[in-house]
Amino acid sequence: MGGYKNIGNVGDFICYKYPNIYLLDCKSIQGNTLPFSDLRQYDQMLKYKDILGVAVGFIVWFVDHDRVLWIPVQTMEKIKTEGLKSFNINKMTPDNYFFLEIPSKKLRTFLKSDYSSLVEYYYKKS
Repeated sequence: MGGYKNIGNVGDFICYKYPNIYLLDCKSIQGNTLPFSDLRQYDQMLKYKDILGVAVGFIVWFVDHDRVLWIPVQTMEKIKTEGLKSFNINKMTPDNYFFLEIPSKKLRTFLKSDYSSLVEYYYKKS
């Protein structure tokens, strides 16, 4: 519905693979940073972050780096709590800000990504 008459979605996609549901907001970013100003669904996504069996976050294609990352909303919440204004692909590491790199292969223009690592990660947690 894209905001028509104040109707909005939690994210761009709702996916299900037993035993988890995935609420995904997809972004493609030029440059190094994913700013909070680009995350219109952020506040709505926070409502789902503590529900067992729900994985909520952002699939981000950093175009200039040919990398696709899964960034959970909890990671973005931590970044915001620490006073930062964006996720920087050059400065963030999985050790201090959790994210998953989605294996991707460059085609002519776009990437072909394998999201099974995301599913496996959350399957092990459940």
